[in-house]
Amino acid sequence: MPSEAAVLIPALDLQRRRHELAARLSEELHREAEPPVYVMVLEGARVFAEDLLALLPGQPEARRIRVSSYAGGRESSGAPRIEELDAVPAAGRNLVILEDIVDTGRTARCLIEHFAGMHAKSISLVSMLSKPARRVVDVPLLHWGFEIPDRFVIGYGMDLDGEYRELPEVRVLT
Repeated sequence: MPSEAAVLIPALDLQRRRHELAARLSEELHREAEPPVYVMVLEGARVFAEDLLALLPGQPEARRIRVSSYAGGRESSGAPRIEELDAVPAAGRNLVILEDIVDTGRTARCLIEHFAGMHAKSISLVSMLSKPARRVVDVPLLHWGFEIPDRFVIGYGMDLDGEYRELPEVRVLT
């Protein structure tokens, strides 16, 4: 672990916020006649998404998708590429995209446009982290766990070149 990786959000704060998000989603989305399809954005959001889905009532329908925008290092390429790992039944359905972090908004916008093109009934975005200081594309976040400063973070599923995903907290690299 890099010595300059200070804890930004402790594991207990992440747990508390997941429970709050799950309660809100249960109240808002699971009243519908047809519950939403949750779309987990891998790899970064896997931990958050699985933890959140485990707190929702019943057996939420979940699909996996991979979006690549980093070619290593700390900067996004700015050109996200989508790979559906599970077919997402989007047409006529309410979708909830589960993200680890929304910073520039490009990846989220790419996903929203992708599923809108598949004729989703509605598309909502829920992210564990929001980094508005880096936003270059406006995206509608339904809910987010924490707003963070413009710093590169690792842990709780997020990585640096494939490392540090397993950390139970969010750490900031300086």
